Amino acid sequence: MRPRDRRPKRKLVRPASPTLMKTLKDLGLSDVAKRVRLSSAWNEAVGAEMASRTEPLTLSRGVLTIRSTSAAWQNELTFLKGEILRRINAALGKENAVRELRVVAGTLRSAPKPVERPRWLDEAPTVEDREIAEDAALPLHDPELKAAFEKIVMLHRRASRGRNLK
Repeated sequence: MRPRDRRPKRKLVRPASPTLMKTLKDLGLSDVAKRVRLSSAWNEAVGAEMASRTEPLTLSRGVLTIRSTSAAWQNELTFLKGEILRRINAALGKENAVRELRVVAGTLRSAPKPVERPRWLDEAPTVEDREIAEDAALPLHDPELKAAFEKIVMLHRRASRGRNLK
């Protein structure tokens, strides 16, 4: 007879989005649920680059209105209209949910903020950082792997100092 496995069984991990959508609808926020679904479908349909320069505004009677940051992106969206419509309908799971694409220019509400480079990245590693990194990498024999590992250890130490975690 085999001993029983006493470890707890893993539950299947499920995406939170269906539960979130149901909760929004139950709360009477179906418009918000539609906007959330449309926004994620838009990002999936056009990719990160185009999604960062555009945003879906409204979907009414099959017409999706998109705001773009410039005339160049308006032209790009117009040029790719057929492919975008096919992809967004596939992402929404409905064949003709969006039949037309209308593009307007303007400033995005959710414009990405430029990422500021942390100051600690520009600091030179100290002698102590180098020694600790070299000691940690002693068991490694591959020179490329060893150099990469040492670099990571030194970066981690500088980051910890930069956040006062040392």
